[in-house]
Amino acid sequence: MQLKNIGEFELINRIKQKIDLRGKTDASSVVIGIGDDGAVLRSLEGFQVVTTDTMVEDVHFSRLFGSWEDIGWKAMASNLSDIAAMAGKPDYSLVTLGLPGGLEVEAVEKLYDGLLDCVDKFGGAVIGGDIVSSDKVFVTITVFGTTDGSLLRRSNAKVGDSIAVTGSLGGPSAALEVIKLGLEETNGGFSALAETHMRVTPRLSEANVLARKGVLCSMDISDGLKNDLEKLCSASDVSARVFAEEIPVHPLAKHAFPEDFLRFAVAGGEDYELVVTAPSGLLHSIKLEFPNLITIIGRIGPSSQEKVSILDKNGSLVNLTSGGWNHFLS
Repeated sequence: MQLKNIGEFELINRIKQKIDLRGKTDASSVVIGIGDDGAVLRSLEGFQVVTTDTMVEDVHFSRLFGSWEDIGWKAMASNLSDIAAMAGKPDYSLVTLGLPGGLEVEAVEKLYDGLLDCVDKFGGAVIGGDIVSSDKVFVTITVFGTTDGSLLRRSNAKVGDSIAVTGSLGGPSAALEVIKLGLEETNGGFSALAETHMRVTPRLSEANVLARKGVLCSMDISDGLKNDLEKLCSASDVSARVFAEEIPVHPLAKHAFPEDFLRFAVAGGEDYELVVTAPSGLLHSIKLEFPNLITIIGRIGPSSQEKVSILDKNGSLVNLTSGGWNHFLS
């Protein structure tokens, strides 16, 4: 059997089962292992959150679609988004670079400029890493963060909860489509839309507010709303109904694809927003206090074979050709 036959998420499940069978994890210090946005360890100050992510040239980025500064920014921001999903605060990062020998030194310096710009804005410090020779550029970042005890996790969704998201969805994936199709001349707003693809914003401050207000369930949206919500539902043994008309689609995605924007908002990926669940009254009170923080888009139901249903205004299922990004299958 080949990887393309099972995909990324089934591979992760198999690796998790193998690790669990060996039984060498110190359960007294590990609060969360494989299966959430980050691993969580107990510390003297509360919890330590650890996450790692890799960006590979021509898989996650192209030199044609952004500057080296943009690539560095996005590599760090995507990791910080995982820290945000668990209401953490970034402390330290390790950065490993894979670099071809023919790459210009200035390119690496610019990549680091973008990476450090993101750190300067959102917190933490780069304290080390590694550099290796590689046919293609790749960036692997491991971030260590802490929480004060207000820990969000994807397994905390309850039947009856409402579902909400931060920000807007669909901009980054619509930007990539515009770039691939060369539509900048006909649709306008190209530079602003392109920025949504590379200059993503990790929702660290928003997660902190949500945790302080009592939200317990969160996940970052990196592989597409439907795909990531399915993971949340699997972890919590629930299902989700999402109302298509309530999804906050990025206005520039609507402008670029007026007949097809929902596809990008639901199945595009790389939004790096948060999807959260909590009792309806709690989310409505948060929205009243912070009107621009979240948009309520659906409701959690009991576990079912169809984990996530996207419904139109008539209550009919919206069929999409893809549920988001999945390595080896996408």
